[in-house]
Amino acid sequence: MVASCIKSSRSSCIVCLAISIWALPLQPIMAWKHLGTTFAANHGLEVGIQQRIGLTQAAFGQVARPILCNRHLRESTRIQLFHTLIGTKLFFGLGAWQTPTTRQYAKLRAFLLRLLRKVLRLTPDEVASTPAVEILRRARQPEPRVRHAVDRLLYAQRLWEFGPAELQHILHREHALCPNSLMHGLLADLAWLQQLELHLSHQPPIRTDDLTDLFDYWQKGSRDWQRRVKTALRRHLRQEGMMHQMHRLHTQFFHALKEQASFHDLTVADDATTNEFVCFCQRAFSTPQGLAAHKRLAHNIGAQEKHLIDGVTCPCCLKFLWTRQRLYQHLAYIPRKRQVTQCFQALQRQGLQVTDDCPIIAGGTLTGLNQAEALQAMGPFPLVKDSRERERVATHKTPVWAMWGKAHH
Repeated sequence: MVASCIKSSRSSCIVCLAISIWALPLQPIMAWKHLGTTFAANHGLEVGIQQRIGLTQAAFGQVARPILCNRHLRESTRIQLFHTLIGTKLFFGLGAWQTPTTRQYAKLRAFLLRLLRKVLRLTPDEVASTPAVEILRRARQPEPRVRHAVDRLLYAQRLWEFGPAELQHILHREHALCPNSLMHGLLADLAWLQQLELHLSHQPPIRTDDLTDLFDYWQKGSRDWQRRVKTALRRHLRQEGMMHQMHRLHTQFFHALKEQASFHDLTVADDATTNEFVCFCQRAFSTPQGLAAHKRLAHNIGAQEKHLIDGVTCPCCLKFLWTRQRLYQHLAYIPRKRQVTQCFQALQRQGLQVTDDCPIIAGGTLTGLNQAEALQAMGPFPLVKDSRERERVATHKTPVWAMWGKAHH
């Protein structure tokens, strides 16, 4: 009977159910997870990448000691298990991502290198001396940007082969309206693949201005596209390995020359010599700040405007600049339109010289930059002395018996 009532009044039940559902208050959330992918309210990847890193770190901690960092297993076996157990968690669904920022790629790369150093069982000395390119080469792991390009090219072929027509239309509309769409990243990946296949003939050829032939080829469902992309990835890894090997040989070659050969006939000094800053006392420093500090402390040589500063007010334009550092910048500032600093040149012509016995009156401590840049003073900056200080000095100089006699009189 209940079933017949529901069947007879199906439309009214559906309406009541919809009203009751939409009448519930919806709680706004900043991110939600669907099919293993985290979507953010601002359409960014920062939350998803952070959660991926957390899940991967937790999974790595469970299998690191018994499997991935086990010294009884070969390095190739550990690397293969790392790609299977850990890499799939970190890069799951990477082909459907939009192009991350450079900072997000750097975060993924740094986290990946930290895990690979543990899998390769590098000592602290080897960690300091082994470059990141060598670690990725030993782990047979491409850069995150290259891995993203390969996954997106493979995902695009599956999308046009099995995906609905509505989704393909949405991707084209997104490409027309959004500057950071999936199609923009796909075009960049196709341009990268085209550069790797400059001297090779593949069908269909890649044309970034017209992808009609490529879309038709993807819809046929041929597996030649997967072999083509993976072959390009191996070619890219070989090229990167060759360049890394050449850089390493170059470094070893010049290191041996510097140790064994003589460079007296060369007029060009090496980097370590050109980066030195030498004082007239023949002491060398690696930074100009160190040389300036040495001249100030050892030779009492300060900035060119040091002899013009006696407080926090410019003696020329009478501007109160709050701190001595701002006064230094005011006198050393070189404007764009005028070639000289007017205050500095005027004080130099007057021959102003601050004596050492003048007191230094500094400005108060600033809690922020909400103060005015400068205040215009109405007259010359006075050398004010506290009257209570003079009375205290006079009291200490007067004998006690003289003060007792004055009090009785």
